[in-house]
Amino acid sequence: MERHFKYSNLKRWRNILTLSTFLLLSIPSPSQDLTLLSGRSISKPTAVAGDQQGAIYLADVNGQVGKYDRTGKQQLIYEPTVLSEVTNLENQQALRTFVFYRDLQEYLFLDRFLTPSANYRLADLGIGFGKLATPSADNGVWVFDETNFRLVKINPTFEQIVIDAPLDLILDPVDHDITFMREYQNRLFMADSRQGLIIFDNLANEIGKIDAKGISYFTFLNHQVAWIRENRIELTDLYTSQKTAIALPSGSNYQYFLIREEDIVLFSDTTLDIFERTK
Repeated sequence: MERHFKYSNLKRWRNILTLSTFLLLSIPSPSQDLTLLSGRSISKPTAVAGDQQGAIYLADVNGQVGKYDRTGKQQLIYEPTVLSEVTNLENQQALRTFVFYRDLQEYLFLDRFLTPSANYRLADLGIGFGKLATPSADNGVWVFDETNFRLVKINPTFEQIVIDAPLDLILDPVDHDITFMREYQNRLFMADSRQGLIIFDNLANEIGKIDAKGISYFTFLNHQVAWIRENRIELTDLYTSQKTAIALPSGSNYQYFLIREEDIVLFSDTTLDIFERTK
């Protein structure tokens, strides 16, 4: 009888511990609060980027690309000879910034002094209409060719297409809305406002999806992908799928942001604001 009593109690406590562990794992991580550190007036941004040293890059409606230090102080500015809106801006590669002009169907690279390279024309490679373009870790460039409904990868050095992947088995050729694209950790992330975030490997094979419908921009921090939705920054762990959120100031209208270890840079149509992250 005593042995049965001890076994029953042990079994009951094991069940309680198992249930407690499950509940703890199910509780979402606490939200974070933001404290404004600094702000400055800017022209309406069309693309933003950040580098590993904490510098901030901002393209505005006038086609200019500005470089700011991590506190938001402007350091350099690039003024193109032909004014056109910058569609995408990336600075994940050391010492150079990728700039894509959808209207011109061209891209170029800026060095650390924002001196431009020669322009690369997508039409020279038989691309119908490149809606989005973004650099890859191996110095290539990914392009979403909307006219031919394909994903291609370009080798700029030899000016040739090295990967040509049709998308009709992944996306609906009629009912789709590709809004943003970026490579991270040798994977390409493509936002479709109707399907969410589609993930490709470095050979353009689909390897997964994340529920992120309705977004038009996203960025990364370590092993997390983040976007703005319903006036908050939502973060998803790429390996555990754990979700966290950071509430934005009430009534704010931020579209772009850069998330860093201890702060967040938020861009509205008129301001660049830096907030400290606190729990």
